[in-house]
Amino acid sequence: MGKHYVDGIADIVSEKVNIVDLISSYLPLKKTGRNYKALCPFHSEKTPSFVVSEEKQIFHCFGCGASGSAISFVMQIENLDFIDAIEQIGDRYGIDLDEYLVKKYDTKGHEEQEQLFVINKVAAKGFYNNLKNNKGAYEYLVNRNLKPQTMRKFGLGFAPDEWDFILKNLRKKFTDNILEKSGLIIKRDNSNGHYDRFRNRIMFPIFDIRGRVIGFGGRVMDDTMPKYLNSPDTPIFNKSFNLYGMNYAKNYLGDNKQIVIVEGYMDVISLYDKGIYNVAASLGTSLTEGHGKLIERYAKEVVLLYDSDQAGIKATRRAIDVLRPFSVRVKVLSLKDGLDPDEYVLKYGKDELQKLIDSAQDAMEYMLNYYKEGLNFSIKSDIIEYIDRIRSLFNGINNTIEYELYVKRVSEETGLSLSNLVKELKYVKKIEKENDKLEEVVLQSKDVKLYQRLFEIFIHERSYLDLLKKKHDFNEFHFKILKEVTDFILLYDEIDINKSIDVLSFEEIEMLKIAKNIDEYIKVSNGIREVEKMYFELLLSDKVRLLEKIKEESTRVLSNIDKDSSKYSELKIKYAKLQHDINSQIAGINKKRN
Repeated sequence: MGKHYVDGIADIVSEKVNIVDLISSYLPLKKTGRNYKALCPFHSEKTPSFVVSEEKQIFHCFGCGASGSAISFVMQIENLDFIDAIEQIGDRYGIDLDEYLVKKYDTKGHEEQEQLFVINKVAAKGFYNNLKNNKGAYEYLVNRNLKPQTMRKFGLGFAPDEWDFILKNLRKKFTDNILEKSGLIIKRDNSNGHYDRFRNRIMFPIFDIRGRVIGFGGRVMDDTMPKYLNSPDTPIFNKSFNLYGMNYAKNYLGDNKQIVIVEGYMDVISLYDKGIYNVAASLGTSLTEGHGKLIERYAKEVVLLYDSDQAGIKATRRAIDVLRPFSVRVKVLSLKDGLDPDEYVLKYGKDELQKLIDSAQDAMEYMLNYYKEGLNFSIKSDIIEYIDRIRSLFNGINNTIEYELYVKRVSEETGLSLSNLVKELKYVKKIEKENDKLEEVVLQSKDVKLYQRLFEIFIHERSYLDLLKKKHDFNEFHFKILKEVTDFILLYDEIDINKSIDVLSFEEIEMLKIAKNIDEYIKVSNGIREVEKMYFELLLSDKVRLLEKIKEESTRVLSNIDKDSSKYSELKIKYAKLQHDINSQIAGINKKRN
């Protein structure tokens, strides 16, 4: 018997394990600069070339080429397959993998999955066709102001008020056993018979990211309870890892990769019907880590648009906590008059709702306002209570400017001095200059080729490195790859890759290794000018990347500040000056290289 886990299980397991801790249980790792190194366990060597990066959570041997994640290390060192490796890691680190288990299956498991997809597709078509034959159900959707093309797009249907609609229509092609596994029928108590799970309900097919029907949601048209009924988890459906409407929303996220998360099916469909397409919803559950992984795969910004009642507020707070570890910016939109998104878009229209989505409140702002409700900052005990409430919020902020802005805001609101507030919040991060904390550079392929060529020249024709250093300051580069590699080259007459492991990054070591071991070195043909041209091309790319990073930072930071405040004006001027300075540098570089 084998096991099948949800998509993304490798990421889920890897995030719960520190690769340095895991590998050090097999090998004696030695800290060297930014990395750890050891003798490679996969080939015989006398000098360590096996490197582990805690920052990137990967390993790489610059001798034999073995590389990968914590999971792939266990697979190789223990000679295990993927499933056995993640289960061994789960046992060692106390990771409960059962919640990520999709199904147990035999050798025919894949065929069973495919059969379930077919069953759901046939059932969805039957429900869809049945909607046309039920005037009450169709008029219910029309009265919800849905267009026929929207109903067709989402495959909306109707399950008649019968105990055996599915049984009658699918039993000829499928066994009761597989129909039961699909979740469409339920076994009777104390009987060998079955009956349909969904009866007298509007039916919402649930699609996976590939557009396959994996389950259903059913809604009553009266006061019958439960109001909504969902398919149970099946071998192809797990509600904790799928979002309703995500198969469509992922195609409409726009330049800023924004997705709007709402509470229910009708909110998704109604907003889509009115022209807001980047909308998805969880499937009767709170937002989960699995949902976070799915969202992070496609979006950079999330707007939480839940109902304004107490349940919606609670769901919003939980969603913020769940999404915090992921690389997405979280915003919150609370609608006026206690309306849900479906009601709001019907009353005020798409354009009005879109304006509110575009100006949604930052999640941190939302939570600060939430936690100060009912408190009076003229009372010392209330201030203490407030600080206790918000401490965990500040512990989750990784951006220095964002942290500083919100600390100042809390200081102004409560009357606490900045120094005392920072101390109380246990702020231990060093305040850095804005330009020193920009994210790690990801090089374009053309830049990689230029760096590679320069390093080849510096190793095989060292005189050009000396000439270039005399004419130019490598500190002009914001991203330090050129300076770090050339500083290393200048230390030695003969390049030793093993020594570079102590000081360079994975990417830098690999480029240095390729440059040193190139099969056929091509000499410089046009002298120092040829080398300088490459230098200026890379410097230009560096400045352009820096400019883009500052623009992104400016947009993100300013969008969280009141436009009428003095702080907004101050930062806007500051960012404008930074951009002007870099544009001037770019103009100067263009002049020199031409």
